Amino acid sequence: MGEGCTIRGEAQRVKKRSNIPLVFLACAAFCVPDRDACASEVGRLLREQAALQERQRALAEIPTPEQENAVGLYLGCKFSPETSRWIQVDLGEVRDLDSVALVPAYVASKWGYGFPPQYRVEASLKEDFAESQMLLERSGFDHPIPKGPVFARTGGIRCRYLRVTATRLAVHPQDSRRALFCLGEIQAFSGGRNVALRCRVEAPGSAESLPTWSPGHVVDGSTAFGVPMRPDTTKGINGWHSGIRANAEEVQWVQVDLGESRKIDEVRLVPARPSDFLERAGFGFPVRFRVELSGDSAFEQPVTVFDSGEKDFIHPGGNAVSFPGMQKAGRYVRITATRLWQRHQDFVFALAELEVFSGGRNVALGSPVVALEETQTSSWKAEHLVDGRGSVGMLVNEEKGMAEWAERAAVEEALVRVEKALGRAQGEATALRRRGWGVGAGAVGVLACGWIWRERRIRRREERMLREQIARDLHDEIGSTLGSIALMSERAARKGDRDAMVEIGQLAVDASASMRGILWMVRGSGALTLGELREALRRTASLLLEGREWVWEGTVEEGDARRTLPFHRDVFLFFKEALHNVVRHSKATRVELDYRVECGALKVEIRDNGCGFDSSVDYAGSGLVNMQHRATQLGGVFRVESGSGRGTRVQLEVRLS
Repeated sequence: MGEGCTIRGEAQRVKKRSNIPLVFLACAAFCVPDRDACASEVGRLLREQAALQERQRALAEIPTPEQENAVGLYLGCKFSPETSRWIQVDLGEVRDLDSVALVPAYVASKWGYGFPPQYRVEASLKEDFAESQMLLERSGFDHPIPKGPVFARTGGIRCRYLRVTATRLAVHPQDSRRALFCLGEIQAFSGGRNVALRCRVEAPGSAESLPTWSPGHVVDGSTAFGVPMRPDTTKGINGWHSGIRANAEEVQWVQVDLGESRKIDEVRLVPARPSDFLERAGFGFPVRFRVELSGDSAFEQPVTVFDSGEKDFIHPGGNAVSFPGMQKAGRYVRITATRLWQRHQDFVFALAELEVFSGGRNVALGSPVVALEETQTSSWKAEHLVDGRGSVGMLVNEEKGMAEWAERAAVEEALVRVEKALGRAQGEATALRRRGWGVGAGAVGVLACGWIWRERRIRRREERMLREQIARDLHDEIGSTLGSIALMSERAARKGDRDAMVEIGQLAVDASASMRGILWMVRGSGALTLGELREALRRTASLLLEGREWVWEGTVEEGDARRTLPFHRDVFLFFKEALHNVVRHSKATRVELDYRVECGALKVEIRDNGCGFDSSVDYAGSGLVNMQHRATQLGGVFRVESGSGRGTRVQLEVRLS
């Protein structure tokens, strides 16, 4: 069933072996043979831990998930989690299937959003699944959300249809009486290629909420992990870069010569991620473009593979964009950007790699490259477009990359379980030694050292997580806002659009409020007080609600009470998200804000006299999801009351005990 499944099964056996009843150990503590048995168990767990750590070092790290524009598939349900929902992919023809991968959805910094706790994957030659073969079974009890993709080898099963059935749905984050089934991506590999790419999808009851949710997103080749790569020692190789233009509408193209006419199965574009722009995944990827084949280098009679036309292409971020199943012949492959990507105040077209597959092999590797214009530096060269590299490492086969990430996730889960078992076994061995040898002082010293080591690991992990969270906050809160300001400034300059100038002003206010909030939290020394949190919220309200009538109410009984940085961060981001919705959507002229700390609870309420919305409708957007996520992180209660024409009331209540 695959390498990931093998590791997980072994970890379960480790867990069963390590659950030695404490009563048995207490009774056996008085005799030497039992002390030897306990020491033997510790030794066995240490060896197993070392083997897992060695395997972990040999596997590629799982990339930190990044928010995509096209997240995946969303299936909502107004009933209990016991309801069964399914999604089916038609591969177009009968295939010899080698493996299958499922990638959970990533929404609002939450990995595994809507991923079912129980599910199965089946294959069939018949569309109605009257006869089917089981590929993966995860039923019987609730399984934890995997830390990476789920991967299973299928051994060359012949099939045309794949079906993923959620036999138990995930509980809806906003309403425990409701359930949902979400999935980021389904991949099916045959001969090393993903044959599920852009295939027909059937998903009864699915939501279509572009650009975030759509059935087609589950087979678009895009995941929160990006393109599988293996980092190497070579640095500063970014890919190919066009000439730099002052106008987005100017045309730029690049083409490769395959040496002879070939039957082409797939063209794959890998976006660039330069070492000096790591936060800008998809650097230079064209806003509009077309892909063409030709038998002559002048492209006098081209065959069009893809043309975005007058519609902007959804930016892929760190994901490759593939055009499979063409079965067309050509010697030359050309990518023409008809609308360029904005860099600063100028426009460019860039790619990390261009791959052309024929017979399962990348025939573009090392081919001659010609471009209309190009920028030549040590990092950007024509030959870098066909060198088998992405911007941050060597490209690896997608099937192997998914298998390695899945195995890495399983190994890490097994390590956690083995380390817990080892901690218990070492504690029991220490107790036996203390009782047998009477060296309590030595045992205390060992435990103290272990505690200090553990605390240092926890602190390092917390510091790393904090740095990553601050980086995500700056990227999500500030980066996207500044990008929007740049685009709207260009529109206002071109067309003299007064509305755009107003929008630019509001976006600048948003960015200022976000930066003030992040700096307030980071600069705070130690645990911050609830009184400091109140003042930070007042300052944010004064920035975001400028030009509107607003009233601040509330009492603080425990203003000097201190809480952790994550607590303040989640309350602050909840409050800012609510005000953002008021400013962007409510058309309100008056806003009432209530911040209270009383009876052992923090209560935050935002009321407006705006247009409101129908709160009975299940919205698939991320605004309400973000606020619910913050409330859940705080262990609090989130309520929203609204109706068309009667304003909106948002409440957050968090117990402080």
